Amino acid sequence: MAVTSDQFQEDFPQFANTDSDVIDSAIATSALMLDRAVWGGLADRAQSLLVAHLLAIRDQASQTGGRSTGNLTGLSVPNEISLQYSQAAGSGSQSGLSSTVYGQEFLQLQRFKIVPIRIF
Repeated sequence: MAVTSDQFQEDFPQFANTDSDVIDSAIATSALMLDRAVWGGLADRAQSLLVAHLLAIRDQASQTGGRSTGNLTGLSVPNEISLQYSQAAGSGSQSGLSSTVYGQEFLQLQRFKIVPIRIF
């Protein structure tokens, strides 16, 4: 079964006021990021978590005007202002998935479902 905006809003009521066109766009984007054949019976849950993550990131960006959400670590003023930020939570190898609770749950599900190949 494919993820729909109605089903998504039922599963994630915190996005009930989000326009369905915005949700549909996030569904389309998440479909490009997920191989349903690999995920099998967990594909809908994984895709829904990606959609929620994308929407949460969108909300964060709109609240900060697209600025970094990292911590301010330095400020200097001598001739001009210079701000220094630490990396935002979750930046790095997992493309920021750990920066939202939805991305964190996706990563947990991914670790459960997709076992890394080991070469001995």
